[in-house]
Parts: sequence; structure tokens; C-alpha cells
Amino acid sequence: MRKTDQARWDDRYADSSPDDVGVASVWLTQHIARISPGYALDIACGKGRHSIFLAQQGFDVDAVDVSPVGINLAQRAAQSSGVGQSMGSITWHCQDLLETTRLPRQEYQLIVMSYFIAADLLARLPGYLATGGWLLVEEHMCWHTPVAGPSSDKFRVSPGALLRVLSNCNVEIAAQSEGLVERPGQPPYALSRLLVRRV
Repeated sequence: MRKTDQARWDDRYADSSPDDVGVASVWLTQHIARISPGYALDIACGKGRHSIFLAQQGFDVDAVDVSPVGINLAQRAAQSSGVGQSMGSITWHCQDLLETTRLPRQEYQLIVMSYFIAADLLARLPGYLATGGWLLVEEHMCWHTPVAGPSSDKFRVSPGALLRVLSNCNVEIAAQSEGLVERPGQPPYALSRLLVRRV
């Protein structure tokens, strides 16, 4: 596990509260109705906003993150939200997916990758989908004017990059979006978003 990444995210989460998990991405919430519950993988789950949402929709989630501090926060938030009581479950994994070729499970109905740049990992993910399974990706995108999010393009993708990575991965495009996403009272995000299904 890369200590620099772990330490950086541990520091970022150190002053957070389980009450400050945040809400699931609009990109996820607007598409979840078309995806039947099953096993889901939440990559770089952070404080658990997507994992908790998916469990509430009936998914059994493997939530993976490099930060034990973030996972601890997410676990506490999940307990407070009642996850595991008449809904899906969450199994937490403190793991650096950039340093391993193994995922917790061999097959998923849904994989969510949000704000985590890892092209090599992304290219492998369709191989972990069940036939008809879904991969939902959302990343900050390089933009020509100032936008919210990472200040460095190291943590952004170029336009069309997600499609290029997945172009030979036996998936069909179900939805895609690239451009500015307005936020009331706040600077906009520039996002590249993709939903694909394994055929």
C-alpha cells in the first residue's frame, strides 16, 4: 500500500464527521432504477456516500478505499443510516487497488468508479462484470476555463478518454455526458460521465 496516498487521504478525512458523508452522485441516482440489485463494487469509496446509497437500494456492496480513516467514517455513517437492517449489506476493504490485481469478488452486477483516475484499472473492470452487468464512471474533466474540483489536470481526464479506455472491452454504451455541471450558488464542475453494460 502506498503510504503517501494513504497518509494524504487519512489527513483529509481526519476532521470529518460521519454526519458529513454527502449524498450519492446525481449520475448514479438517475440511472439506478435500470440496474437490478446484486453484488456491487464501490471503488475508492471514501466516506461511503455511494456504498450507503447502494445498500439502501438492496445491493450487497464491496466498498474499497486506501484510507482506514475514511473507511472508519463510512462504517459509522452506515450504522447510523441503518444499513444491514432490511436492506443490502456493505463489506469494507482497506486496499490500494493501484497495487493489486485482485478485487474482492470475481463478478459484479454493478461497479461504480467515481473521481478516481486509474486508466489501467478501468480497462480491467468490464472483465469483472456479470453478463448484463453495469459499469458507472464519473470523473473530473480537463476544461479550458476555471471550474471546481482538482487544481491539477493529473486528477482529471481529457474529453473522450473514458470511451477510449473502454473501446475494446465488450461493453455497450448506455449513457454518456461530458461538459459543465452547474451547481446552485457554487462554481460548476466539468465532468466526464459514462454508463456502460457488458454484452
